[in-house]
Amino acid sequence: MGVIKKYLKKKIGSILMLFLLVQSCTVYRAAPVNLEKAYKSNLKTRVVTNQNHVIKFKRIDYEDGKYYGVKKKRGKILKVMINEDNIEKVNIKDKAKSTLVSILVPIVIAVPVYYILKPSFEWKSDKLLSFEGSL
Repeated sequence: MGVIKKYLKKKIGSILMLFLLVQSCTVYRAAPVNLEKAYKSNLKTRVVTNQNHVIKFKRIDYEDGKYYGVKKKRGKILKVMINEDNIEKVNIKDKAKSTLVSILVPIVIAVPVYYILKPSFEWKSDKLLSFEGSL
């Protein structure tokens, strides 16, 4: 029985870890927007620079005529000034697709995993109940 518990703990732990990883996925809209729309949307934003660096922000803020990307790093909120001349494109989070991916991907993964692991959990009663040579 101890072997089965160890096996189950490993498999369940792996599956739960997969669910946690998938839950953090963010899907961004394909159509780029300007910084003003990103600021007004108050959504997660991905900024691609002219040097093809991707910077992800929790949201965009606007203060004193300048745009700032808001990040959270080690529990602290950081504001990074965004130079509009160095931006190639700005994409905002697609809430509907992000939610859909967060729900569908675990299901698409869990169903085949269930059917792959199902035979290993079926008990063969004839082997469990045979007591040859025990008395």
